[in-house]
Amino acid sequence: MRRSWPWLLLIPAVLFVLIRGLRSGPSLEEVERRIREDHATILRAHLEDDLTAWMDLEADDYVEVSRGEIARPSRLEREARRRRWLESTEFSRYEDTIPPTVHVSSDGNTGWLICRVAVEGVHSQDGETAPVEAVWSWIELYERQGGVLKLVGNVSTQQP
Repeated sequence: MRRSWPWLLLIPAVLFVLIRGLRSGPSLEEVERRIREDHATILRAHLEDDLTAWMDLEADDYVEVSRGEIARPSRLEREARRRRWLESTEFSRYEDTIPPTVHVSSDGNTGWLICRVAVEGVHSQDGETAPVEAVWSWIELYERQGGVLKLVGNVSTQQP
């Protein structure tokens, strides 16, 4: 008598491989790399006064948490506030002091990055200049929207 039942064990294995291969979207490693690249773009945007690169990362619907306040400023409000800040501040340093921590959800649709950033420069306002020196920690919140990973929020705190 011929036994063919061992071949039946291959069916679930083949189906598993096919289904995993059909998974749409980038790998979790690619999503993590993208989040790290977006974070680097934000840091570089401060040094190079590149507001467009920074804003291109963000979703229209965005939440900010800072100094005990929760806000949902519009894209135009965020852009105007950041433009004033970048135009009045020349940064000599805007860099991670430790490697950022990144987490991506198992389906690759959401993720976050936690960082600690040292900031140095000079801020000019009304003819007065003042040094800028601070350490900030924040979490960047990411979500896939329309197939594209977008920055949807930021929670930040400044070191006293």
